[in-house]
Amino acid sequence: MLRSPEGAWKFFGDYKLPVQDKYVATAIAESKPPSVTTSGTVQKPTRIDALPPPQLIEINQKSQRASFYAIQEWEGYVSGIDKDYMYADLIDLVTGESTPGTTAKIPLEEIPESEFKWVALGSIFRWSIGYRRSTAGQKDRVSRIRFRLLKGRSRSEVAVIERRTDELADYFTRFEE
Repeated sequence: MLRSPEGAWKFFGDYKLPVQDKYVATAIAESKPPSVTTSGTVQKPTRIDALPPPQLIEINQKSQRASFYAIQEWEGYVSGIDKDYMYADLIDLVTGESTPGTTAKIPLEEIPESEFKWVALGSIFRWSIGYRRSTAGQKDRVSRIRFRLLKGRSRSEVAVIERRTDELADYFTRFEE
């Protein structure tokens, strides 16, 4: 169909084109495609849907969840900090060490911005190296550092500790005199 009843659209094969200039549309309509010779029967291409069936999408979305699999883990505490690095004493959790056996020099760039406020001498953290799999199935090797947030003491607990400290200080100063 080359001309619609309204005269605003023309069909060329499977394409419907808006016609703004009748001379351009007429020139396209009158042009002939290049000739192709084949030795067998010519088969029209089959239309293929680009998206998988919805049931397949639902199954994949339910089965793929983001995950992290650690291949090496350490627990450590911050033993020093300078302008570019954090120094830490680490305990290897994979081998089951009970005392720090490794000292690490970790660039501060490795610390996530959300965790950076916890970087201080004596802070306890866990360092994991492993594979993160996204919901789309992408597998990446990543290094994660997470600081342990210890519960703070209430004011009443602090008052009890200070009172006991004062009692012990008085007790030991009596023996010094």
